[in-house]
Amino acid sequence: MTWGEHNGLLRRRLSSGGEASAAAATAAATAAPAAAAAATGYGAAEPPQCSLPGGPPVQVVGGVAAAPTAATAVANAATTRRRRNIPKAHVMLLLMLQLVKACVMALACAIGWKLQLLDLLLVPLQLLHQGVSSFAAVVFTHGRFFSSAQQQQQQQLGQQLLQQQQQVRQQQQQLRAQLQKQLRELQQQQQQQQQQQQQLLLQQAQAAK
Repeated sequence: MTWGEHNGLLRRRLSSGGEASAAAATAAATAAPAAAAAATGYGAAEPPQCSLPGGPPVQVVGGVAAAPTAATAVANAATTRRRRNIPKAHVMLLLMLQLVKACVMALACAIGWKLQLLDLLLVPLQLLHQGVSSFAAVVFTHGRFFSSAQQQQQQQLGQQLLQQQQQVRQQQQQLRAQLQKQLRELQQQQQQQQQQQQQLLLQQAQAAK
């Protein structure tokens, strides 16, 4: 092979390689718009998805993330239940408060009646004690007309009357102390229930927002 033939063969190879490269470039340029159109069609057919941290993927419709309907329904149901339970608890608290008031007032009335009965009982005891004291003074003045046994009986009767008066006074003091204790407990319970009522009202206001 001569030098001229070798150069001609090399030129033919280069020209064929250039034609192949040009054909490949033309095919790539033709395929690029088709791939772009396919990608656009896929994006329009299927909306993009985004995943929230710690949650399932959420579809993006029109640029706005749509929350899962199941979670929204559960949250709405829980809020509705809370709003329903708060008025029930409020009503139960008011009923308990009225019941406690009624019980304490009934007990206070009973104690008051008992105090009045003791006062009525104390009056005749005082009268008897005064009568016995007067009789004892007469016996002491005219002791020679009465025997020692009668004098002892009078003294015992006077002591018994004094003891009964003391017992009645002690019972009155105990009843008054019990009544005051019941009234203090009622005030404490009222304060506690008022605080609970305020908390329920705050919870109800927060749930309504």
